[in-house]
Amino acid sequence: MRKTSLYILVAASFLFSACSNFLSVEPQQSLSAEEVYSTTQDLETALVGAYNGLSGSDLMGCNLTMVPDIMSDNGTWRGSFTTFIDISNLDQTPLNGEVTELWREGYVAINDANILLSQIDGVEDADIAANGDRIRGEALFIRGAVYFEMVRYFGKPYSESSSSDLGIPLVLNATFTTFDTSDPASFPARATVEAIYDQAISDLTEASNLLPETNLLGRATKWGAIAYLAEIAFQQRDYVAASGFATQLIDGGFALTATPAEFFTNEGSSESIYELFHNSQDNPGVNGSLPTFHHVQGRGGDVIVSQDLINNGFFKIVPQSQLDELTGAGFTYVDQRLSTLTSDGGTFADSGGVNIEKYEDFVNNADNAPVHRLAEYILMQAECIVRNGGDKAEAVALLNQIRNRAIVGRDANGDAADISGIVSYEVADFADDQALIDAIVLERRVELCFEGNRLHDLNRLQLPVQGNPTGSDNLVWPVPQRELDNNSSLTQNPGY
Repeated sequence: MRKTSLYILVAASFLFSACSNFLSVEPQQSLSAEEVYSTTQDLETALVGAYNGLSGSDLMGCNLTMVPDIMSDNGTWRGSFTTFIDISNLDQTPLNGEVTELWREGYVAINDANILLSQIDGVEDADIAANGDRIRGEALFIRGAVYFEMVRYFGKPYSESSSSDLGIPLVLNATFTTFDTSDPASFPARATVEAIYDQAISDLTEASNLLPETNLLGRATKWGAIAYLAEIAFQQRDYVAASGFATQLIDGGFALTATPAEFFTNEGSSESIYELFHNSQDNPGVNGSLPTFHHVQGRGGDVIVSQDLINNGFFKIVPQSQLDELTGAGFTYVDQRLSTLTSDGGTFADSGGVNIEKYEDFVNNADNAPVHRLAEYILMQAECIVRNGGDKAEAVALLNQIRNRAIVGRDANGDAADISGIVSYEVADFADDQALIDAIVLERRVELCFEGNRLHDLNRLQLPVQGNPTGSDNLVWPVPQRELDNNSSLTQNPGY
C-alpha cells in the first residue's frame, strides 16, 4: 500500500513541476486558470506540488524543526554554514539566506494553497463531489500551518500587544505567475500578529471539518488540523482551548509506540499525528535534511546537544529522591531517549560533542520530518490540567505515561527490572502547582528535544532565550532585505 502511494506522489510531483514551469512562461504561451485547472486530477496534481514545497528544507522539511533548538538552550551549532552560525548566535540579518528563504518559500506555499482555493469551485467533473472538500481542506491546512509557523519567527510572541505588533503580510488571493510578496501588482503591507493567528485558526478550523481522519502518509488529516489548533491555543496561553483540542487527540485512536525510538525508525507509526513525508528520491537534499545536520554520520553532526540540556535536562529528569530510592533497592535506570537516540548512548563522554540521532537515515536523507506526535499532546494536556485547576492526579498520570515508556530499570545483575513504582511521580511529590508544571515542562524539553519546540516553549512561558528577555529584538527575525527593497509597504522589525 505504501509503495503504491509513494509512486503516485512522485509521479504527481513531477507533473506539477512541469505545470508550475509552464505557468511562469510569457503570456502569449500561457493558458487561463480555467484551462489549467479543469479537472479534479489537475487539482490533485497541484496539491502534491504544494506539499512538495511545504516539505522543503527551508520550511517544515528541516529548518522549522532544527532552528528552535539551535536558537534556544537545547542545541549548539558547530557547522560551517554562516547562516546557521548567525541564527544560533541570534545575530541574523536581513541578508541571511535562511531568513530570506523562509519568507520566500512560505509565501510560495501560501500561494499554492490560494491557487487551489480559487479554482475548486470551477471544477465540475465527476470526481469533484467525492474529493472537493478534502482538497479544499488540505489547501486550508497548508495555508493555516504556514501562516502560524512564519509569524512565530517574523513577529513577536503572542501577547496582549499582538493586536498592534506587526506580523507578516496576509495574502488570500492567488497569483498565477511566479509568486513573490514583492510583486509590484500587490505590495502587501504587514498584518498584525493577531490577524495572522486569527487567519490560521480560521483556516485550520475549517480544514478540521473538511478533512478525513486518515489520508496518504504526509497528507493532512482532521487530526493534523486539530493538532495545529491545539498548538496555536497553547502558544496563546489559552489553556482551556488547548486542553479541549488535546483531549480530542488523546481520544483519537493514536497510541504511544513501545519505545521512544520506534516513532523515528518506523515512520507513520501509531504515535504519528502528522509528519512530512520524505523518501530517497524526494527529500530536502544532502545539505538540507534533518539527518545531515543532526546525525554524527551526516556532516559529522553540525548540531550537538548543549551542555545546558545535558545538565539541566537529561541529568535532572530523574530527581535525587528517586535516584536514592533506586540505589537503595539495588537498581539502576536507563533513559532510552539517551541510550538509543544519542550518538554515544547517553554517557556524554565524547568531548567533541554528542549528537541527537532521532534522524537516522543519513544515507538517503529520507527521514520524515515530525510535526505532531501523541507524546507532545499528552504532556500538553498534563500542563493544561494543572493550569486550569483540574485534577492533578490525572495530570501526574499523563506525565508518568511518558516517563514509564522512556525510563527502564536494571537490577544488580544487569537484568531488566520494573522500576515504574520508583520513577513514577505522585501528587504528593510536588509542593505546589508550579512545581508540577516545572516537572512537565522539563519532561517536554527532554522528550521533544530537536523536534522544533524549545524556542516556542520558552516564548510561551516568557522565559529568557540565551539570556534575552521574551520579545527581544534579536529573537524576532528581520524582514528580508530583498522584500524591503521591492515593496515600499513593508517596514522592518526593530533592531535591524
